[in-house]
Order: sequence, then C-alpha cells, then structure tokens
Amino acid sequence: YDYTNSQGAPTIFRVDYRDWLSGYNCGGVFLDNDWTVLDDGYRSWLWQISKDESETNGDYAPIWAETDYSDDWEDINCAALIVHGLNDFNVTTKQSDMMYKAFRKAGKTVKMVLHQDGHNTLDAYMINGVPWLEIENRWLAHYLYDVDNGAEDMAELTVQSNIDGTFSEYDSFGEYEHMKASGRDSGDVTGVTSVGLMEYADPFPRNEDGVLRMEDYEKIYMGLDERNAAVYDIDIPEGATISGTPEIGVRLATSDDDLDGLMISAVLVDTKDDEMFKAYMVKERLRSTVPVRTVKKFDQGGGLGERELYEYVPSSTNEKVFSLGWTDLCNPGKGPVSSEYTKGEKLEDGKYYDYTFYMTPTVYTVERGHKLKLLLMTWDPGRAFLDEGYDKGMPLTERLEHYTYSYIIDNKSLDVRLPIVK
Repeated sequence: YDYTNSQGAPTIFRVDYRDWLSGYNCGGVFLDNDWTVLDDGYRSWLWQISKDESETNGDYAPIWAETDYSDDWEDINCAALIVHGLNDFNVTTKQSDMMYKAFRKAGKTVKMVLHQDGHNTLDAYMINGVPWLEIENRWLAHYLYDVDNGAEDMAELTVQSNIDGTFSEYDSFGEYEHMKASGRDSGDVTGVTSVGLMEYADPFPRNEDGVLRMEDYEKIYMGLDERNAAVYDIDIPEGATISGTPEIGVRLATSDDDLDGLMISAVLVDTKDDEMFKAYMVKERLRSTVPVRTVKKFDQGGGLGERELYEYVPSSTNEKVFSLGWTDLCNPGKGPVSSEYTKGEKLEDGKYYDYTFYMTPTVYTVERGHKLKLLLMTWDPGRAFLDEGYDKGMPLTERLEHYTYSYIIDNKSLDVRLPIVK
C-alpha cells in the first residue's frame, strides 16, 4: 500500500502499479521460455488486481491488506539486514522502517544500514573502509552456514552522515522533541491553493509517466508561488541530528469537501540563507543515484577478479529536500498506521480538522548556520500525482485545467515534532 499511496492519497502515477510490477519482474505471465505465449488465467488475475487497486483511489482496502506483511509479523522466522538509500525517492524509507519494526515485533535479529545514495545498492561501496561485500558475506556466512563471526553483533542502525560521508552507529531512532515554527507573516491563518500550480509545474521536464527529473527536485519546491505553498521556518538547535519519522501536526479547513483522495503535501527542506552548500544530491532519475568517484580496487575472491570501489560525491546546492509527507484532505484525524486510512469522510464547509503528516523516516544532521523550512501545499509538484479528478491518459495541463482545490491553515495549530538524537 505505502509504495503507491500515503495516508489515504495516491502518490504515484498509477494506483494499480502492483499488477504492472508483477509482469515486469516475473515471467509467470508467459507459458513458454521465449516469452511469447501468454497465460490467460494469470493475466485475468492481474487484471482483477489492477481493477481492485484502481477503485481504492488511495484508500486502504482489502486488496492492500492481503499483502500487508507488517500485520503478519508473527510469521517472521529469520534475521534481516535492511539496506536503504536516504535519497531514494522511488521506494521511500517508509518501506524499510515498516520492515524494521515488523522484525523487531517478531523478536528477530534485524539490522539497518542507511546510506546517502538513492535507489541503488551498496555493492561497490565501503562502510568506514570495509567493502560492503565483506559485510554482506559475513552476514550470509553466519546465518546460512553458522559461522561464528560476530555478524549478529553489528550495530542496530548504521547511518552514513549527510555532512562528511562517514558511517556512524546508533542503538535506535531518536526521541521526539517539539520544535517551534514561524510563518512568513504574522497572520493567524494562511491560505494554500492549487490555482496556478499547474501552469508553474508543467514546464518542468518529465518522463512519460509524469515523473520529475531528479536534478529539478529541489528547484520545483523552492520556486513555488506563495499562494501555492505556506512556508514556515523551523527553530531547531544547530548541529542537531534528526533520526526517525518527523511528524507535522496542523489544523486545516476547506470548502472542497465532496471529493476523496485529495492530496495535501508537506516537505522539509534544509537551506542556508541563499548560500550554496554541499549535499548528496540525486542526479540520475532512472536509478535515483548520487554522483560517485573511484577510490580503489579490491579482489572479490573466488576467481571473480577485481572490481572498483566508489564513494559518493556531494554537490553544491541552495537547498536540500530530506523528508516528505502526503495525506488525504478528506481523511483527517488519523494516526500513523496505514490501515486507518479507509474511505474519506465528507467534511463540513469551513470547519477545522486536525491532520498529522507522518513524514518519510530519515537521519539528517542540520549543520551550523543552516535553517530548516517546512512547506505545506496541495498536490505535490515533485510527484504530480494528484486526486480522483485526474486522468492518467491526459497531459498534466489538460488533467488539471478544470480542477482546483484549497485549504486554510490555522497557523497557531502548527506542531512540528522532530525525533532528535540525544
């Protein structure tokens, strides 16, 4: 559910993505080795999955519950080494966090490694001088062949710093602290609308599925018109490290109360008073990868020969997006568990409701001299996956031409809760 949806709202170009992914990753749809003869029964099964998923329009429904392993943690009977890129905007860190928590509930050994790349593996990289393949080999040797090599003593959480690229060890995610947030004006309320957002977002280059180029990711958020995004400064101690799931609480009111699946979005951005700074920035859209440089070669053993080892290279930027969140305007008052987000309710015109954005989990250090900003908006122009009114077969301009919505923010209600490492 959480790969294509978030808190009651669809967040990807097609809600019925799972059936397509099944065919893409598996040859089971074909009856012959040449992949030419189709299995009609399997195709019909995938078609039904597609239909059931599309009808959910972002809501949690039985079709999602059937494959929700996080509710079946009692059946987990193995150890897990979870690896994820903190800059992965394809499979978000919500996925690894859910897996991590499920294994912990099951009482099984689980370790997590978070690195500064995007949608990529660590095969050609090192952790503080040790090739990842050595760490992986130690883990597999221990759990598959009972080799007593101390693999189980690995730190609960190993994270690559966004400041200098070194890896640090943590016992767990941090504890929550409440942060003060101040708006761009002194008013009690701020209005946010999707009017004009289409015209702003449409010129940004995208692929055939409407996915934004990664090099434009920060640019599209920080260039938003003030009517399309409410921007708040977050008062956070300099040098603090955020570790876990940021939570943004806010009270909103709307007149657009008759539709389900209306995406509202939150983005956390690191800035430095219009100065350039170094950050690990995703450059390649397809694999969501950060630039690298070769540092050495090593012998893989087993007659496999040498391979190059790389390290990630930070880039200069004015801002860095490090956590995002999306929920359904018509699904207020819900908690962090996805199964709570069933069919949205009809809201009363102008009545304020409480919402919480459970952002993508992260580990991020705020350098001295830097400032955090929170952006609240309607649909997310970085994803352009909108609401029940859009037609996947139409260009973005036609898709939104006759469709707008807005909401009012009670600025005094804004409650920013960041998990800070003690």
